[in-house]
Amino acid sequence: GVHAKKRAHKKALKCFKDSLVLRKIGSKEETADTAETYHNIGNCEAKLGLFEDCLHSYCEALKIKKKIYPSDMLSLSTAKTEHCMGLALLQLGSVIEALGFFMPAMEVRQQVLGSEHLDYAFSLHNVGRVYFHQGRVDDAIVCLEEALRIKKSKLDNGHPSVAETEHVLASLYIQKEDIATAIPLLKSALSTYKGKKDCDIMKSDIFDLLGKAYSIIGIIEDAILSYKHSLKIKRAVLGLDDVACANVLMEIGKLRASTGDLNEALIAFKEVKRIHKEVYGKEHLRNADLLIQVGLIQEKIDNDDMAFRCYTEALRLRQLLLSENHFEIAEALAHVGKIHQKRAEHFKSISIFQEAIGIYRDPNNKKMMKECADVCRLLGMSQMEISDTNNAFLSFERSLKLRERVFGKDSEEWAEVAYDIGVAKAHIGLHDEAVELIEHFISMKRTSNNQDSNNLSNALFQLGLLKSKNRCIDEALPLLQEALKIRRMQDDNELEISEVLFQIGCIHEAKKDYLESLVCLEESLQLRQSIVGDDEIAGDTMLK
Repeated sequence: GVHAKKRAHKKALKCFKDSLVLRKIGSKEETADTAETYHNIGNCEAKLGLFEDCLHSYCEALKIKKKIYPSDMLSLSTAKTEHCMGLALLQLGSVIEALGFFMPAMEVRQQVLGSEHLDYAFSLHNVGRVYFHQGRVDDAIVCLEEALRIKKSKLDNGHPSVAETEHVLASLYIQKEDIATAIPLLKSALSTYKGKKDCDIMKSDIFDLLGKAYSIIGIIEDAILSYKHSLKIKRAVLGLDDVACANVLMEIGKLRASTGDLNEALIAFKEVKRIHKEVYGKEHLRNADLLIQVGLIQEKIDNDDMAFRCYTEALRLRQLLLSENHFEIAEALAHVGKIHQKRAEHFKSISIFQEAIGIYRDPNNKKMMKECADVCRLLGMSQMEISDTNNAFLSFERSLKLRERVFGKDSEEWAEVAYDIGVAKAHIGLHDEAVELIEHFISMKRTSNNQDSNNLSNALFQLGLLKSKNRCIDEALPLLQEALKIRRMQDDNELEISEVLFQIGCIHEAKKDYLESLVCLEESLQLRQSIVGDDEIAGDTMLK
Protein backbone atom coordinates (compact mmCIF):
# COMPACT_ATOMS: atom_id res chain seq x y z
CA GLY A 1 0.00 0.00 0.00
CA VAL A 2 2.87 2.39 0.78
CA HIS A 3 4.44 1.71 -2.62
CA ALA A 4 1.10 2.41 -4.31
CA LYS A 5 0.76 5.78 -2.54
CA LYS A 6 4.28 6.67 -3.69
CA ARG A 7 3.28 5.68 -7.26
CA ALA A 8 5.82 2.85 -7.26
CA HIS A 9 3.25 0.65 -8.96
CA LYS A 10 5.57 -2.22 -9.99
CA LYS A 11 6.81 -2.63 -6.42
CA ALA A 12 3.25 -2.35 -5.08
CA LEU A 13 2.07 -4.98 -7.57
CA LYS A 14 4.75 -7.44 -6.45
CA CYS A 15 3.87 -6.89 -2.79
CA PHE A 16 0.14 -7.39 -3.39
CA LYS A 17 0.78 -10.57 -5.38
CA ASP A 18 3.06 -11.92 -2.64
CA SER A 19 0.37 -11.06 -0.11
CA LEU A 20 -2.22 -12.95 -2.17
CA VAL A 21 -0.01 -16.05 -2.29
CA LEU A 22 0.46 -15.95 1.51
CA ARG A 23 -3.30 -15.49 2.06
CA LYS A 24 -4.03 -18.54 -0.09
CA ILE A 25 -1.43 -20.60 1.80
CA GLY A 26 -2.81 -19.48 5.16
CA SER A 27 -6.44 -20.13 4.36
CA LYS A 28 -8.34 -21.89 1.60
CA GLU A 29 -11.42 -19.76 2.26
CA GLU A 30 -11.97 -16.72 0.09
CA THR A 31 -12.49 -13.71 2.32
CA ALA A 32 -13.14 -10.01 1.94
CA ASP A 33 -9.39 -9.46 2.42
CA THR A 34 -8.65 -11.81 -0.47
CA ALA A 35 -11.11 -9.91 -2.67
CA GLU A 36 -9.56 -6.59 -1.63
CA THR A 37 -6.08 -7.88 -2.51
CA TYR A 38 -7.29 -8.89 -5.98
CA HIS A 39 -8.81 -5.42 -6.32
CA ASN A 40 -5.53 -3.75 -5.32
CA ILE A 41 -3.62 -5.91 -7.80
CA GLY A 42 -6.08 -4.73 -10.47
CA ASN A 43 -5.48 -1.10 -9.48
CA CYS A 44 -1.70 -1.50 -9.89
CA GLU A 45 -2.09 -3.25 -13.25
CA ALA A 46 -4.40 -0.47 -14.43
CA LYS A 47 -1.83 2.18 -13.39
CA LEU A 48 0.78 0.29 -15.44
CA GLY A 49 -1.53 0.18 -18.48
CA LEU A 50 -2.10 -3.59 -18.22
CA PHE A 51 -5.85 -3.33 -18.77
CA GLU A 52 -6.48 -6.93 -19.86
CA ASP A 53 -4.65 -8.12 -16.71
CA CYS A 54 -6.46 -5.73 -14.41
CA LEU A 55 -9.83 -6.87 -15.80
CA HIS A 56 -8.96 -10.43 -14.79
CA SER A 57 -7.98 -9.28 -11.28
CA TYR A 58 -11.14 -7.20 -10.85
CA CYS A 59 -13.24 -10.14 -12.06
CA GLU A 60 -11.69 -12.35 -9.38
CA ALA A 61 -12.36 -9.68 -6.74
CA LEU A 62 -15.96 -9.23 -7.90
CA LYS A 63 -16.60 -12.99 -7.97
CA ILE A 64 -15.50 -13.30 -4.32
CA LYS A 65 -17.45 -10.23 -3.20
CA LYS A 66 -20.64 -11.51 -4.79
CA LYS A 67 -20.19 -14.80 -2.90
CA ILE A 68 -19.61 -13.26 0.52
CA TYR A 69 -22.15 -10.42 0.31
CA PRO A 70 -25.86 -11.38 0.14
CA SER A 71 -27.54 -10.53 -3.18
CA ASP A 72 -30.02 -8.21 -1.43
CA MET A 73 -27.24 -6.27 0.31
CA LEU A 74 -26.03 -3.09 -1.36
CA SER A 75 -22.24 -3.31 -1.13
CA LEU A 76 -20.04 -0.24 -1.62
CA SER A 77 -17.08 -2.59 -1.94
CA THR A 78 -18.74 -4.39 -4.87
CA ALA A 79 -19.66 -1.03 -6.41
CA LYS A 80 -16.03 0.08 -6.17
CA THR A 81 -14.82 -2.94 -8.10
CA GLU A 82 -17.59 -2.64 -10.71
CA HIS A 83 -16.65 1.01 -11.19
CA CYS A 84 -12.98 0.05 -11.74
CA MET A 85 -13.98 -2.65 -14.22
CA GLY A 86 -15.93 -0.03 -16.14
CA LEU A 87 -12.83 2.19 -16.28
CA ALA A 88 -10.69 -0.68 -17.62
CA LEU A 89 -13.27 -1.60 -20.25
CA LEU A 90 -13.48 2.04 -21.32
CA GLN A 91 -9.71 2.07 -21.83
CA LEU A 92 -10.06 -1.04 -23.99
CA GLY A 93 -12.81 0.57 -26.07
CA SER A 94 -15.59 -1.71 -24.81
CA VAL A 95 -18.01 1.15 -24.25
CA ILE A 96 -21.29 -0.77 -23.91
CA GLU A 97 -19.75 -3.32 -21.51
CA ALA A 98 -18.28 -0.46 -19.46
CA LEU A 99 -21.74 1.09 -19.05
CA GLY A 100 -22.98 -2.28 -17.79
CA PHE A 101 -20.63 -1.94 -14.79
CA PHE A 102 -20.80 1.84 -14.26
CA MET A 103 -24.61 1.91 -13.97
CA PRO A 104 -25.06 -0.60 -11.09
CA ALA A 105 -22.10 0.94 -9.25
CA MET A 106 -23.67 4.38 -9.61
CA GLU A 107 -27.05 3.16 -8.38
CA VAL A 108 -25.51 1.60 -5.25
CA ARG A 109 -23.50 4.70 -4.47
CA GLN A 110 -26.54 6.94 -4.86
CA GLN A 111 -28.71 4.77 -2.62
CA VAL A 112 -26.09 4.16 0.10
CA LEU A 113 -24.12 7.42 0.06
CA GLY A 114 -26.69 9.86 -1.28
CA SER A 115 -26.80 12.18 -4.30
CA GLU A 116 -24.28 14.68 -2.92
CA HIS A 117 -21.41 12.25 -2.30
CA LEU A 118 -18.16 12.48 -4.25
CA ASP A 119 -18.21 8.79 -5.20
CA TYR A 120 -21.60 9.34 -6.82
CA ALA A 121 -20.09 12.30 -8.72
CA PHE A 122 -17.25 10.06 -9.93
CA SER A 123 -19.80 7.55 -11.20
CA LEU A 124 -21.78 10.30 -12.95
CA HIS A 125 -18.59 11.53 -14.60
CA ASN A 126 -17.78 8.12 -16.05
CA VAL A 127 -21.33 7.40 -17.19
CA GLY A 128 -21.13 10.79 -18.93
CA ARG A 129 -17.88 9.68 -20.61
CA VAL A 130 -19.59 6.55 -21.92
CA TYR A 131 -22.47 8.61 -23.31
CA PHE A 132 -19.86 10.90 -24.90
CA HIS A 133 -18.28 7.93 -26.70
CA GLN A 134 -21.73 6.76 -27.80
CA GLY A 135 -22.56 10.16 -29.28
CA ARG A 136 -25.35 10.76 -26.73
CA VAL A 137 -24.27 14.36 -26.26
CA ASP A 138 -27.26 15.69 -24.32
CA ASP A 139 -27.32 12.71 -21.93
CA ALA A 140 -23.58 13.11 -21.36
CA ILE A 141 -23.96 16.81 -20.58
CA VAL A 142 -26.67 16.12 -17.97
CA CYS A 143 -24.41 13.63 -16.15
CA LEU A 144 -21.28 15.76 -16.35
CA GLU A 145 -22.98 18.99 -15.28
CA GLU A 146 -24.30 17.24 -12.16
CA ALA A 147 -20.89 15.62 -11.51
CA LEU A 148 -19.22 19.03 -11.81
CA ARG A 149 -21.70 20.65 -9.43
CA ILE A 150 -21.04 18.01 -6.73
CA LYS A 151 -17.26 18.08 -7.22
CA LYS A 152 -17.15 21.88 -6.92
CA SER A 153 -19.12 21.70 -3.69
CA LYS A 154 -16.86 19.04 -2.14
CA LEU A 155 -13.37 19.70 -3.54
CA ASP A 156 -10.97 22.63 -3.36
CA ASN A 157 -10.58 25.06 -6.24
CA GLY A 158 -8.05 23.76 -8.73
CA HIS A 159 -8.60 20.08 -7.94
CA PRO A 160 -7.63 17.90 -10.96
CA SER A 161 -10.87 15.89 -10.72
CA VAL A 162 -12.87 19.11 -11.27
CA ALA A 163 -10.63 19.97 -14.23
CA GLU A 164 -11.17 16.49 -15.70
CA THR A 165 -14.95 16.96 -15.73
CA GLU A 166 -14.64 20.53 -17.07
CA HIS A 167 -12.40 19.18 -19.83
CA VAL A 168 -14.86 16.50 -21.05
CA LEU A 169 -17.86 18.79 -20.63
CA ALA A 170 -16.23 21.56 -22.68
CA SER A 171 -15.55 19.15 -25.56
CA LEU A 172 -19.28 18.30 -25.61
CA TYR A 173 -20.29 21.96 -25.69
CA ILE A 174 -17.90 22.46 -28.62
CA GLN A 175 -19.71 19.65 -30.44
CA LYS A 176 -22.94 21.59 -29.88
CA GLU A 177 -21.09 24.78 -30.97
CA ASP A 178 -21.95 26.39 -27.63
CA ILE A 179 -18.59 28.11 -27.54
CA ALA A 180 -19.58 30.71 -24.93
CA THR A 181 -20.05 27.88 -22.40
CA ALA A 182 -17.08 25.80 -23.55
CA ILE A 183 -14.29 28.40 -23.39
CA PRO A 184 -14.62 29.30 -19.65
CA LEU A 185 -14.63 25.57 -18.80
CA LEU A 186 -11.48 25.03 -20.87
CA LYS A 187 -9.70 28.01 -19.33
CA SER A 188 -10.59 26.82 -15.82
CA ALA A 189 -9.31 23.29 -16.56
CA LEU A 190 -6.14 24.70 -18.15
CA SER A 191 -5.47 26.83 -15.08
CA THR A 192 -5.65 23.68 -12.94
CA TYR A 193 -3.49 21.54 -15.23
CA LYS A 194 -0.78 24.23 -15.40
CA GLY A 195 -0.12 23.83 -11.70
CA LYS A 196 0.10 20.02 -11.75
CA LYS A 197 2.85 17.60 -12.67
CA ASP A 198 2.35 14.97 -15.37
CA CYS A 199 -0.51 16.90 -16.99
CA ASP A 200 1.31 18.04 -20.16
CA ILE A 201 -0.77 15.94 -22.56
CA MET A 202 -3.97 17.11 -20.84
CA LYS A 203 -2.82 20.73 -21.28
CA SER A 204 -2.07 20.03 -24.92
CA ASP A 205 -5.55 18.57 -25.42
CA ILE A 206 -7.11 21.67 -23.81
CA PHE A 207 -5.15 23.89 -26.22
CA ASP A 208 -6.44 21.76 -29.13
CA LEU A 209 -10.01 22.25 -27.94
CA LEU A 210 -9.45 25.99 -27.48
CA GLY A 211 -8.08 26.11 -31.02
CA LYS A 212 -11.18 24.37 -32.32
CA ALA A 213 -13.50 26.63 -30.29
CA TYR A 214 -11.84 29.84 -31.47
CA SER A 215 -11.87 28.66 -35.09
CA ILE A 216 -15.62 27.97 -34.92
CA ILE A 217 -16.34 31.55 -33.83
CA GLY A 218 -13.84 32.98 -36.31
CA ILE A 219 -11.14 34.21 -33.89
CA ILE A 220 -8.44 32.73 -36.10
CA GLU A 221 -5.33 34.26 -34.53
CA ASP A 222 -6.32 32.95 -31.08
CA ALA A 223 -7.05 29.57 -32.64
CA ILE A 224 -3.62 29.43 -34.27
CA LEU A 225 -1.94 30.54 -31.04
CA SER A 226 -3.74 27.78 -29.09
CA TYR A 227 -2.67 25.14 -31.59
CA LYS A 228 0.92 26.42 -31.45
CA HIS A 229 0.94 25.98 -27.65
CA SER A 230 -0.38 22.44 -28.14
CA LEU A 231 2.24 21.68 -30.77
CA LYS A 232 5.07 22.89 -28.53
CA ILE A 233 3.94 20.57 -25.71
CA LYS A 234 3.42 17.57 -28.00
CA ARG A 235 6.85 17.97 -29.59
CA ALA A 236 8.49 18.15 -26.16
CA VAL A 237 6.63 15.15 -24.75
CA LEU A 238 6.06 12.90 -27.78
CA GLY A 239 8.82 13.93 -30.18
CA LEU A 240 8.86 15.75 -33.53
CA ASP A 241 7.71 12.75 -35.58
CA ASP A 242 4.59 11.82 -33.62
CA VAL A 243 1.28 11.69 -35.49
CA ALA A 244 -0.30 13.91 -32.81
CA CYS A 245 2.08 16.70 -33.96
CA ALA A 246 0.99 16.15 -37.57
CA ASN A 247 -2.67 16.44 -36.53
CA VAL A 248 -2.05 19.83 -34.91
CA LEU A 249 0.04 21.04 -37.86
CA MET A 250 -2.84 20.09 -40.16
CA GLU A 251 -5.21 22.34 -38.20
CA ILE A 252 -2.67 25.19 -38.22
CA GLY A 253 -2.27 24.77 -41.98
CA LYS A 254 -6.04 24.91 -42.56
CA LEU A 255 -6.34 28.07 -40.47
CA ARG A 256 -3.37 29.71 -42.21
CA ALA A 257 -5.00 28.92 -45.55
CA SER A 258 -8.32 30.41 -44.40
CA THR A 259 -6.60 33.73 -43.64
CA GLY A 260 -4.82 33.81 -47.00
CA ASP A 261 -1.41 33.02 -45.50
CA LEU A 262 -0.85 30.32 -48.10
CA ASN A 263 2.93 30.05 -47.82
CA GLU A 264 2.75 29.34 -44.08
CA ALA A 265 -0.07 26.87 -44.74
CA LEU A 266 2.04 25.00 -47.28
CA ILE A 267 5.00 24.94 -44.85
CA ALA A 268 2.75 23.32 -42.22
CA PHE A 269 1.38 20.81 -44.73
CA LYS A 270 4.90 19.94 -45.91
CA GLU A 271 5.81 18.98 -42.33
CA VAL A 272 2.59 16.93 -42.07
CA LYS A 273 3.56 15.12 -45.28
CA ARG A 274 7.01 14.31 -43.84
CA ILE A 275 5.53 12.83 -40.64
CA HIS A 276 2.86 10.88 -42.54
CA LYS A 277 5.50 9.39 -44.84
CA GLU A 278 7.60 8.31 -41.84
CA VAL A 279 4.66 6.80 -39.95
CA TYR A 280 2.21 5.56 -42.60
CA GLY A 281 4.01 5.35 -45.94
CA LYS A 282 2.30 6.51 -49.15
CA GLU A 283 -0.91 4.48 -49.27
CA HIS A 284 -2.79 5.86 -46.27
CA LEU A 285 -6.04 7.77 -45.75
CA ARG A 286 -4.27 10.57 -43.88
CA ASN A 287 -2.40 11.32 -47.10
CA ALA A 288 -5.73 11.74 -48.89
CA ASP A 289 -6.86 14.28 -46.28
CA LEU A 290 -3.61 16.20 -46.77
CA LEU A 291 -3.93 16.14 -50.57
CA ILE A 292 -7.40 17.70 -50.31
CA GLN A 293 -6.02 20.57 -48.22
CA VAL A 294 -3.10 21.16 -50.61
CA GLY A 295 -5.54 21.04 -53.53
CA LEU A 296 -7.65 23.79 -51.96
CA ILE A 297 -4.56 26.00 -51.69
CA GLN A 298 -3.60 25.30 -55.31
CA GLU A 299 -7.09 26.40 -56.34
CA LYS A 300 -6.68 29.65 -54.42
CA ILE A 301 -3.51 30.47 -56.35
CA ASP A 302 -5.27 29.54 -59.64
CA ASN A 303 -3.15 26.43 -60.16
CA ASP A 304 -6.14 24.30 -61.11
CA ASP A 305 -4.05 21.63 -62.85
CA MET A 306 -2.10 20.92 -59.66
CA ALA A 307 -5.31 21.06 -57.63
CA PHE A 308 -6.86 18.51 -60.00
CA ARG A 309 -3.88 16.16 -59.53
CA CYS A 310 -4.18 16.47 -55.74
CA TYR A 311 -7.93 15.78 -55.78
CA THR A 312 -7.74 12.82 -58.16
CA GLU A 313 -4.95 11.20 -56.09
CA ALA A 314 -6.99 11.78 -52.90
CA LEU A 315 -9.97 10.18 -54.64
CA ARG A 316 -7.84 7.18 -55.71
CA LEU A 317 -6.63 6.61 -52.14
CA ARG A 318 -10.10 6.88 -50.65
CA GLN A 319 -11.62 4.54 -53.24
CA LEU A 320 -8.78 2.08 -52.55
CA LEU A 321 -9.01 2.16 -48.76
CA LEU A 322 -12.68 2.91 -47.96
CA SER A 323 -15.98 1.18 -48.65
CA GLU A 324 -17.48 2.26 -51.98
CA ASN A 325 -20.24 4.38 -50.42
CA HIS A 326 -18.13 6.18 -47.81
CA PHE A 327 -18.96 9.90 -47.56
CA GLU A 328 -15.26 10.86 -47.82
CA ILE A 329 -15.27 9.48 -51.38
CA ALA A 330 -18.21 11.78 -52.12
CA GLU A 331 -16.21 14.72 -50.74
CA ALA A 332 -13.26 13.97 -53.04
CA LEU A 333 -15.60 13.51 -56.02
CA ALA A 334 -17.09 16.94 -55.34
CA HIS A 335 -13.63 18.55 -55.48
CA VAL A 336 -12.82 16.80 -58.77
CA GLY A 337 -16.21 17.85 -60.15
CA LYS A 338 -15.58 21.49 -59.24
CA ILE A 339 -12.39 21.56 -61.33
CA HIS A 340 -14.27 20.14 -64.31
CA GLN A 341 -16.91 22.82 -63.74
CA LYS A 342 -14.26 25.58 -63.69
CA ARG A 343 -12.90 24.19 -66.97
CA ALA A 344 -16.44 24.40 -68.44
CA GLU A 345 -16.46 20.58 -68.78
CA HIS A 346 -20.04 20.52 -67.58
CA PHE A 347 -21.09 17.06 -68.76
CA LYS A 348 -18.14 15.58 -66.82
CA SER A 349 -18.88 17.67 -63.74
CA ILE A 350 -22.57 16.68 -63.84
CA SER A 351 -21.69 12.97 -63.96
CA ILE A 352 -19.25 13.30 -61.04
CA PHE A 353 -21.62 15.41 -58.91
CA GLN A 354 -24.40 12.86 -59.48
CA GLU A 355 -22.05 10.06 -58.37
CA ALA A 356 -21.25 12.01 -55.18
CA ILE A 357 -24.94 12.66 -54.45
CA GLY A 358 -25.63 8.94 -54.96
CA ILE A 359 -23.18 8.21 -52.13
CA TYR A 360 -24.77 10.76 -49.79
CA ARG A 361 -28.30 9.45 -50.57
CA ASP A 362 -30.20 10.30 -47.37
CA PRO A 363 -27.67 12.16 -45.21
CA ASN A 364 -28.44 11.66 -41.51
CA ASN A 365 -26.23 14.24 -39.82
CA LYS A 366 -25.63 17.95 -40.26
CA LYS A 367 -22.17 17.61 -41.77
CA MET A 368 -23.35 15.21 -44.47
CA MET A 369 -26.52 17.24 -45.10
CA LYS A 370 -24.41 20.37 -45.58
CA GLU A 371 -22.00 18.63 -47.96
CA CYS A 372 -24.84 17.06 -49.94
CA ALA A 373 -26.56 20.47 -50.20
CA ASP A 374 -23.34 21.99 -51.54
CA VAL A 375 -22.96 19.27 -54.19
CA CYS A 376 -26.63 19.59 -55.23
CA ARG A 377 -26.06 23.32 -55.70
CA LEU A 378 -22.95 22.71 -57.82
CA LEU A 379 -24.87 20.17 -59.88
CA GLY A 380 -27.63 22.73 -60.50
CA MET A 381 -25.05 25.29 -61.66
CA SER A 382 -23.57 22.88 -64.22
CA GLN A 383 -27.05 21.91 -65.40
CA MET A 384 -27.87 25.59 -65.90
CA GLU A 385 -24.73 25.97 -68.04
CA ILE A 386 -25.99 23.31 -70.49
CA SER A 387 -29.55 24.80 -70.35
CA ASP A 388 -30.97 21.76 -68.54
CA THR A 389 -33.22 24.11 -66.57
CA ASN A 390 -35.75 21.57 -65.29
CA ASN A 391 -33.13 19.34 -63.69
CA ALA A 392 -31.28 22.42 -62.40
CA PHE A 393 -34.46 23.45 -60.57
CA LEU A 394 -34.70 19.98 -58.99
CA SER A 395 -31.05 20.15 -57.86
CA PHE A 396 -31.44 23.66 -56.42
CA GLU A 397 -34.67 22.70 -54.65
CA ARG A 398 -33.01 19.72 -52.98
CA SER A 399 -30.07 21.89 -51.93
CA LEU A 400 -32.52 24.48 -50.56
CA LYS A 401 -34.39 21.88 -48.46
CA LEU A 402 -31.18 20.44 -47.03
CA ARG A 403 -29.82 23.88 -46.14
CA GLU A 404 -33.12 24.76 -44.49
CA ARG A 405 -32.76 21.65 -42.28
CA VAL A 406 -29.16 22.51 -41.38
CA PHE A 407 -29.19 26.31 -41.15
CA GLY A 408 -32.86 27.41 -41.10
CA LYS A 409 -34.89 29.45 -43.55
CA ASP A 410 -33.59 32.80 -42.30
CA SER A 411 -29.94 31.90 -42.89
CA GLU A 412 -27.54 33.26 -45.48
CA GLU A 413 -26.85 29.71 -46.61
CA TRP A 414 -30.54 29.22 -47.44
CA ALA A 415 -30.76 32.61 -49.16
CA GLU A 416 -27.70 31.77 -51.29
CA VAL A 417 -29.50 28.84 -52.95
CA ALA A 418 -32.73 30.85 -53.13
CA TYR A 419 -30.69 33.35 -55.18
CA ASP A 420 -29.58 30.55 -57.54
CA ILE A 421 -33.22 29.57 -58.02
CA GLY A 422 -34.04 33.23 -58.66
CA VAL A 423 -31.42 33.44 -61.41
CA ALA A 424 -32.76 30.18 -62.90
CA LYS A 425 -36.32 31.57 -62.85
CA ALA A 426 -35.09 34.75 -64.55
CA HIS A 427 -33.48 32.57 -67.20
CA ILE A 428 -36.85 31.05 -68.18
CA GLY A 429 -38.76 34.35 -67.94
CA LEU A 430 -40.38 34.05 -64.48
CA HIS A 431 -39.26 37.57 -63.65
CA ASP A 432 -41.58 38.40 -60.75
CA GLU A 433 -40.66 35.22 -58.83
CA ALA A 434 -37.00 35.83 -59.61
CA VAL A 435 -37.13 39.41 -58.30
CA GLU A 436 -38.62 38.28 -54.98
CA LEU A 437 -35.91 35.65 -54.37
CA ILE A 438 -33.00 37.90 -55.39
CA GLU A 439 -34.32 40.80 -53.28
CA HIS A 440 -34.44 38.47 -50.27
CA PHE A 441 -30.82 37.48 -50.86
CA ILE A 442 -29.68 41.11 -51.17
CA SER A 443 -31.53 42.07 -47.99
CA MET A 444 -29.74 39.29 -46.06
CA LYS A 445 -26.33 40.18 -47.52
CA ARG A 446 -26.70 43.85 -46.55
CA THR A 447 -27.38 42.96 -42.92
CA SER A 448 -24.82 40.16 -42.73
CA ASN A 449 -21.61 40.19 -40.72
CA ASN A 450 -20.07 38.08 -43.49
CA GLN A 451 -19.87 40.65 -46.25
CA ASP A 452 -19.14 38.82 -49.51
CA SER A 453 -18.92 41.79 -51.86
CA ASN A 454 -18.63 39.66 -55.00
CA ASN A 455 -21.90 37.82 -54.35
CA LEU A 456 -23.66 41.06 -53.40
CA SER A 457 -22.52 42.86 -56.57
CA ASN A 458 -23.63 39.90 -58.73
CA ALA A 459 -27.06 39.89 -57.06
CA LEU A 460 -27.44 43.66 -57.48
CA PHE A 461 -26.49 43.31 -61.15
CA GLN A 462 -29.01 40.50 -61.73
CA LEU A 463 -31.78 42.44 -59.97
CA GLY A 464 -30.91 45.57 -61.97
CA LEU A 465 -31.20 43.58 -65.21
CA LEU A 466 -34.60 42.20 -64.18
CA LYS A 467 -35.90 45.64 -63.22
CA SER A 468 -34.65 46.99 -66.54
CA LYS A 469 -36.37 44.18 -68.47
CA ASN A 470 -39.59 44.98 -66.58
CA ARG A 471 -39.15 48.62 -67.70
CA CYS A 472 -38.57 49.80 -64.11
CA ILE A 473 -35.44 51.68 -65.16
CA ASP A 474 -35.62 54.18 -62.29
CA GLU A 475 -35.39 51.22 -59.87
CA ALA A 476 -32.77 49.46 -61.98
CA LEU A 477 -30.29 52.35 -62.18
CA PRO A 478 -29.38 52.66 -58.45
CA LEU A 479 -28.99 48.87 -58.20
CA LEU A 480 -26.55 48.81 -61.11
CA GLN A 481 -24.69 51.85 -59.77
CA GLU A 482 -24.26 50.11 -56.41
CA ALA A 483 -23.01 46.98 -58.19
CA LEU A 484 -20.53 49.16 -60.13
CA LYS A 485 -19.26 50.84 -56.97
CA ILE A 486 -18.56 47.43 -55.37
CA ARG A 487 -16.85 46.06 -58.49
CA ARG A 488 -14.59 49.09 -58.80
CA MET A 489 -13.22 48.28 -55.32
CA GLN A 490 -12.28 44.74 -56.41
CA ASP A 491 -9.12 43.66 -58.25
CA ASP A 492 -8.77 42.12 -61.71
CA ASN A 493 -12.40 42.35 -62.76
CA GLU A 494 -12.35 44.73 -65.73
CA LEU A 495 -14.80 42.56 -67.69
CA GLU A 496 -17.30 42.61 -64.81
CA ILE A 497 -17.03 46.42 -64.58
CA SER A 498 -17.45 46.69 -68.35
CA GLU A 499 -20.59 44.54 -68.13
CA VAL A 500 -22.23 46.83 -65.57
CA LEU A 501 -21.17 50.02 -67.38
CA PHE A 502 -22.81 48.73 -70.57
CA GLN A 503 -26.13 48.18 -68.78
CA ILE A 504 -25.95 51.59 -67.05
CA GLY A 505 -25.21 53.17 -70.43
CA CYS A 506 -28.30 51.47 -71.92
CA ILE A 507 -30.50 52.82 -69.10
CA HIS A 508 -29.15 56.37 -69.57
CA GLU A 509 -29.90 56.02 -73.28
CA ALA A 510 -33.49 54.96 -72.48
CA LYS A 511 -33.78 58.01 -70.19
CA LYS A 512 -32.35 60.15 -73.05
CA ASP A 513 -29.34 61.11 -70.92
CA TYR A 514 -27.15 60.69 -73.97
CA LEU A 515 -24.00 62.29 -72.62
CA GLU A 516 -24.09 60.03 -69.49
CA SER A 517 -24.80 57.07 -71.74
CA LEU A 518 -21.83 57.86 -73.98
CA VAL A 519 -19.42 58.15 -71.02
CA CYS A 520 -20.47 54.73 -69.66
CA LEU A 521 -20.42 52.99 -73.04
CA GLU A 522 -17.00 54.36 -74.00
CA GLU A 523 -15.46 53.23 -70.70
CA SER A 524 -17.17 49.83 -71.06
CA LEU A 525 -15.73 49.42 -74.57
CA GLN A 526 -12.24 50.51 -73.49
CA LEU A 527 -12.16 48.02 -70.61
CA ARG A 528 -13.45 45.15 -72.72
CA GLN A 529 -11.01 45.76 -75.55
CA SER A 530 -8.11 45.86 -73.04
CA ILE A 531 -8.94 42.30 -71.97
CA VAL A 532 -10.45 40.42 -74.94
CA GLY A 533 -9.98 42.75 -77.91
CA ASP A 534 -12.76 43.25 -80.47
CA ASP A 535 -15.37 40.51 -79.87
CA GLU A 536 -19.11 40.42 -80.53
CA ILE A 537 -20.00 42.26 -77.31
CA ALA A 538 -17.42 44.96 -78.13
CA GLY A 539 -19.11 45.25 -81.53
CA ASP A 540 -22.53 45.73 -79.89
CA THR A 541 -21.02 48.42 -77.66
CA MET A 542 -19.53 50.20 -80.68
CA LEU A 543 -22.94 50.12 -82.36
CA LYS A 544 -24.53 51.73 -79.28
